[in-house]
Amino acid sequence: MSIRALVAVVVLAFGCGFVAGQETAGGTLGEIHLLPAPKMGDKSPFPGDDPGHDTRGVTGIAPPAIELGRVSTSLVDVYITITNTIFGSGGCALFAADGELIQQDTGFTIAFETQVGFSRNLGPGTYFVITWAGTGEAANGFSTPGGNSDMIRIDRIGGPEYADGGYSISGTRRVYQLIVTQPTLSGPGYVVPSRSVLTSITTEFSGFDTELGLFSGSGSRLDDNDDAYIDGMIVRWSELDNLALTPGDYFLSISGNYTGFGHRFLVGTNPSSDGGTWRLNLFGQTVADGWIEIGTSEFKKLTIRDEGDSIPLTEDICSLQTVTIYTSSTTDPMLALFGPAGELIASDDDSNGPNPLISTHLTAGMYTVAVNGFRATYGNGFGIVARDNASSGDYTLHFGSFSSYPTTLDAGGDTDFYSFVVEDPGHVGEAGESIQAIEFSTLGSTPNTALAVWDAAGNLLAYDFDSSDSDAARVSFAPGSLPPGDYVAAVTGEDAGFGPGFSTVQSPSLPFGPARLVYQPGGAFEPVDLDYGGDADLFWFSVGAPTELGTIGFEKIPIELSTQGSAFNTALAIWDESGELLAMNDDAPGGTDSLINRVYEPGAYYAAVAGSGAGFEPGFRVLVNGSEPTGGHQLLAGGTMLASGATSPTDLYDFYRFEIGVTPPCNDADLAEPFGLLDLADVLAFVSAFLSQDPSVDFNENGLWDLSDVLVFVNSFNAGCP
Repeated sequence: MSIRALVAVVVLAFGCGFVAGQETAGGTLGEIHLLPAPKMGDKSPFPGDDPGHDTRGVTGIAPPAIELGRVSTSLVDVYITITNTIFGSGGCALFAADGELIQQDTGFTIAFETQVGFSRNLGPGTYFVITWAGTGEAANGFSTPGGNSDMIRIDRIGGPEYADGGYSISGTRRVYQLIVTQPTLSGPGYVVPSRSVLTSITTEFSGFDTELGLFSGSGSRLDDNDDAYIDGMIVRWSELDNLALTPGDYFLSISGNYTGFGHRFLVGTNPSSDGGTWRLNLFGQTVADGWIEIGTSEFKKLTIRDEGDSIPLTEDICSLQTVTIYTSSTTDPMLALFGPAGELIASDDDSNGPNPLISTHLTAGMYTVAVNGFRATYGNGFGIVARDNASSGDYTLHFGSFSSYPTTLDAGGDTDFYSFVVEDPGHVGEAGESIQAIEFSTLGSTPNTALAVWDAAGNLLAYDFDSSDSDAARVSFAPGSLPPGDYVAAVTGEDAGFGPGFSTVQSPSLPFGPARLVYQPGGAFEPVDLDYGGDADLFWFSVGAPTELGTIGFEKIPIELSTQGSAFNTALAIWDESGELLAMNDDAPGGTDSLINRVYEPGAYYAAVAGSGAGFEPGFRVLVNGSEPTGGHQLLAGGTMLASGATSPTDLYDFYRFEIGVTPPCNDADLAEPFGLLDLADVLAFVSAFLSQDPSVDFNENGLWDLSDVLVFVNSFNAGCP
């Protein structure tokens, strides 16, 4: 009658008595090395299990044994699962190194599959586990019952994932050596804030085939991985992914291939498990590296810590401005800047002497600043990995042009978070045309104010604090001094400083409150909210250029300009090139369109189309307050379309430039001014030109001044001008 048995000795680590790890050594977690049993079909390696070499019953003499390895725990579990095709019996026993019997489980009857075993707390030292098939009990001196003819199959040693391929014996026992060691935890611990989106941990860039295990603070096995699967390919480094770790302590084990894992920090390595240089990566950054020998492992502590909410920073920054963040401290802090989605934008350690400094431009959104002790690493997803042995102590965070926040990194691995807002500038729209004088003021503001204007490249063009208008600031530009294009205006409290790059040098003592940016001489303004001392609001504005219409008529000939067909109630004005106001009209008779009919001298002129109610003054001044109607409009000359355009709440009027030409001669006889009128002056001009053989009266261009030319002049003169 044959018996087939599955024997498993499960050695698990128990999480008790841990202390914080040091930089070089010490701590209490440690490593486990489990060596495999012989493969199926091998002969027993023990002389005592071969005929003539039976050492059973020899008190105090340790028998040859298969080495299970080193167990970094005081609680040892010994279990055997025996599978039979028929009934049978067997047992297992635990001995001290001197042969003292510590505990056994025996005398059981096996029916198909039976698990037996025990757990013991053991001090550091060497122990032996002996299993056998048959009846009887063990005794001191490594004594166990003799075997029988039953077949016992050894399938697994060291946990459910650690297999030796099976082993068959006949009437013999199995002896295993187990060494219990003091647990160790090397290097510093790593602290990750709970807001960090830690989804994976890898050993990428390691120099050997790794395995990676993850345990809870109490030793429960949470996850492990041998070879990562990347882009459809298996790689030799390991990855723990889809992590969702809550605040608390965790432990990571790094070892070579052929490693098994179990609860109570069980890490079972193989004598052939790879070793070499390893790297541990979080958030795509290497946070730790080292070297392990073949068949060994190393533990690292990982803490997920809830650091609380961010401290809001007072200053709002405009996306046009440079954001500057730095610290002043003797504790060697580090800085990181994260975007609205947690993306890492920048990090720094020592750009400002022993202190970090970040200076950059940002788009609109909410941003987060993190302050850590030295040697922190950063990655996307608010990725922060601090060290629990990092520096701590007092520091001051400096932000923007004036904000300072003195605080403390309370302990190694601490992270302080700050948040701030970047705003896009407001948009005033078109503040005028290049032919106009452009003027800005803060008339109507509650606090004392300051005002500045930059071009689109950030060059400071002008600024003012208190003008002659008491507490209001005023900035003016002569006609033509602001070419068509985009510009920026800023309103802030009185006594602020201004510089290139849209910079505003502020102070929390500056006045604040509701203010105005007036950008039209008629009073049109943009409301400004100065929310705190030192606040500054920036606005884009543009300067337009008149639309060129070319020559639309000739001198002395009446020209009718109208806005017939426009979509809103219009107003129309005309200036000559010097800015003299020649005519204006709001409503033509019988409608809301505007119409001006007049004659012009040769030269250039300007027309402006605005909404009904707009005022017009010399110097191309258009007086609008923003309440005028706007929309699509047309400009016609004598019923012929010249141009079409559209005004809007941000573009309250449009300018057009046109020319009046000199009236041309009406025919060959119209030789003298005023053209268009045939009289004695034309006759005298012909006679003078004919006698001097001027080419202008050689009408047939044959080089002869004769009767044919005279007849052409006479016939044209008699025909008259149209």
